[in-house]
Amino acid sequence: MSDVSDEVAVGLRIWLTRNQFELVAPVGGDSASFGDRQDTWDRNGTRVRLTRDRGQWWCDLSRLGSNVWLDLDDVAGALGVKFTDPVERLATAASSIDDRVFDALSTGDGTYQQMQPRNSAIGGVLVLASRGLLLWVVVPVASVVWLAVALPLRKRGVTFFQYLGWVDLNLIAFLQRGPLRPLVRRPASFVPSIDMPSVAHRLRTADPA
Repeated sequence: MSDVSDEVAVGLRIWLTRNQFELVAPVGGDSASFGDRQDTWDRNGTRVRLTRDRGQWWCDLSRLGSNVWLDLDDVAGALGVKFTDPVERLATAASSIDDRVFDALSTGDGTYQQMQPRNSAIGGVLVLASRGLLLWVVVPVASVVWLAVALPLRKRGVTFFQYLGWVDLNLIAFLQRGPLRPLVRRPASFVPSIDMPSVAHRLRTADPA
């Protein structure tokens, strides 16, 4: 994961701080050559390492006690994470990885794929169809709610379209974790309101069915 800008790296650090990750091993920083640094964060044994080397950033994950580090994009790909935003990819990967999953991923022999049940094509279709229909109701309601919460959210740097993206992400999580849970292999996680400023997902005109 070396195509991360300084701005995105700041977003990753903010997400880690707001989600109970503790900075356990800071190295380097602004005073180092080229601003190079390597910071390691920990939460309940899940470790995240952010490295900056000559203007390029890397984000890796590991587990406490292991010397193996796995690239965030590799972990997210193996977990089937569809989000392209680095913060959302990190949020999903960090909440999904435990000792069992990490051991399977770090072997590199396809064990993790063998552990998982098959994807349900019917589940994916039903999620898309249900979401498309519900958006016709959810978007107008969310727009009315925005009138009441716009001021405090704008003070946090949240735009209206970012707010709608956050609503949509939680609608998807609700569908995958609620009525359609038996058909979804790895349901999306709910996005807490504290993470709204970092949401990159946006609703498109074609999304409502």
